[in-house]
Amino acid sequence: MKLYVGARRRVFVADVGAADYVLCADGAAGESARVAFAILADHLGDREHASAARGHFERIFSVRLRAPFWTLKESEVSAALERAEDVRA
Repeated sequence: MKLYVGARRRVFVADVGAADYVLCADGAAGESARVAFAILADHLGDREHASAARGHFERIFSVRLRAPFWTLKESEVSAALERAEDVRA
């Protein structure tokens, strides 16, 4: 299970059973659209699908992603993507 953590204009990923890593750094984490895309690309492993889902995802989490410190569970990412699929159906 992954946990995305935004702090000090960086996004870190804590991954149970794997090495933690930095997803966004150097100011990119200050832009919620770029952060949303980076999280989705990481979660989905597919940049094209991430690009298509970014708008919906950003609308749901934009306030949180703009905060100085935030966390986002992998399960929350999955739930947001499921809601997006429900809206399209």
